[in-house]
Amino acid sequence: MKKYLRIFSLTILALVLTAGMSKAQTILCVDRDFDDSGAVYTDTWPMISAALDAAGYTYDYHRVLDPGDNGPDAEVMGEYDVVIWFTGEAWTDGETMGPDDEFNLLLYQTLAGGKLLLNAQDYLY
Repeated sequence: MKKYLRIFSLTILALVLTAGMSKAQTILCVDRDFDDSGAVYTDTWPMISAALDAAGYTYDYHRVLDPGDNGPDAEVMGEYDVVIWFTGEAWTDGETMGPDDEFNLLLYQTLAGGKLLLNAQDYLY
């Protein structure tokens, strides 16, 4: 099932990014999969970066190392056309994102007109 979800996520990522290929896209990838936490979670970054590289995109990478930390703020995300926020298998205790992250993403999308690809297996759980 995990393999199917990964393939499905990468397909959606490719479709979203190729839909806007008429102009250059600035992309920020926010990694909250916590793959370094004792081999509990799978590292999803290699699959996402491989898809972006294969499509010829350039991107910036922001890694969140601790579940208590926030991702980039709305001002930083506002510098990008697309934010790819991925959490892999992380889901408990706000690991997908916290209240500050949610608010910053709301500002990014409404005020900056940003596009978000959220790849979080249990965000609404």
